[in-house]
Amino acid sequence: MLVNHSSQFSGLFASDLHLLALIGSGVDNAPDLRAETQQNERLVRRRLQILQAEGHWVSGSVVQQKYAPLVQRRKHPHQRGFQYVLSPAGAELLDCHRYFLNSRNTHQAVPFNDTREE
Repeated sequence: MLVNHSSQFSGLFASDLHLLALIGSGVDNAPDLRAETQQNERLVRRRLQILQAEGHWVSGSVVQQKYAPLVQRRKHPHQRGFQYVLSPAGAELLDCHRYFLNSRNTHQAVPFNDTREE
């Protein structure tokens, strides 16, 4: 079942979907995510906070997220630091995005053929 996420996740960027796709494919720690995205540490950390639905500072006040976390963080079992995994909501959003991309790529255009009789 596809869920309309457009209003629920209106604050997400294309780079956030890229982070979700990387986490879903097994890139599960911040240094590897920084290397894959070629973004600076602060930006990746900030986007991960937002994907975890944690509050963050904007113009001197804390902004709380209005949606369920898309990413969960836990202590990494094999390395120092944290491991990031998709939450059920994050996996569903990524599946919807992939479905959308696949449907756009497989859509066949039907030529317009006006056969009305006059």
